[in-house]
Amino acid sequence: MNPLPKLTLAFLAIVVALILFFIGTRPTTGTTQSEGRSIKHALTDIQVISPPPIRELPDFASYADVQEKKSAFFNYLLPLVQFSNQLVRVDRERFKRVQSDPINLKSPEAKKITRRLNSRYRIVLERFPDLSFLEELDKRIGQIPESLALAQAAKESGWGTSRFSKQANNLFGQWCFTKGCGIIPARRSKGMIHEIQKFDSVGEAIEAYVKNLNTHRAYTSLREKRYSLLKEGKSPSGSELAITLTEYSERGAIYGEEVASLIRYNKLEAYDSPQSI
Repeated sequence: MNPLPKLTLAFLAIVVALILFFIGTRPTTGTTQSEGRSIKHALTDIQVISPPPIRELPDFASYADVQEKKSAFFNYLLPLVQFSNQLVRVDRERFKRVQSDPINLKSPEAKKITRRLNSRYRIVLERFPDLSFLEELDKRIGQIPESLALAQAAKESGWGTSRFSKQANNLFGQWCFTKGCGIIPARRSKGMIHEIQKFDSVGEAIEAYVKNLNTHRAYTSLREKRYSLLKEGKSPSGSELAITLTEYSERGAIYGEEVASLIRYNKLEAYDSPQSI
């Protein structure tokens, strides 16, 4: 038998094998799409957290013992405050992933995330040229120390016994300005139109309170103080931030000192979660 056909067949078999090998190692359209999904995944793959069960505000006025009343008040509110801070941490994680990668910052997914964060934290882009809005977001996307939230809730709601806390789930005295949005204060001054905002739940009120401190211009000092401490590698405490709340009440600086004193007296800073940037 002539050996030439055998060699030819062997050569052709090798060529076919090489072609199949190179075809198998080339990236296909499916692989490219998968890589695209992984980039999106890197920006949005953050642990989903579930809110604590909704519970009506307990009747704190029924407690005869002061210490039992305080303990019940803090135990009721703490999981709700912690959940609100978890929501902030989720936003912060998204922000950090976008901020740390200039290439991702220009991607459609990153742009969508920054648009959402700008909206949520009330960033008006016209006030921030180029990418300077990122520093402002860095200051606004921050946790509120649990001790500060607990102390203000206690002070503003009379330890959960005020009319507004019981009828509107409003433990922080938040105002609203649309007719029918809440409860009209009995002592509202003539010409004033504000109402005490009504919330569907205490958890909703806490989330609004956290957003208020993180976005309203009246609390710029709080955000600057928090940012400064974090830049120094320190985790802000409730008492440190309380003294910045000079515009939360008509009582000005005295109000902040009273909140800080309440925090210290009840040793609430033991509840504060560590923060970093």
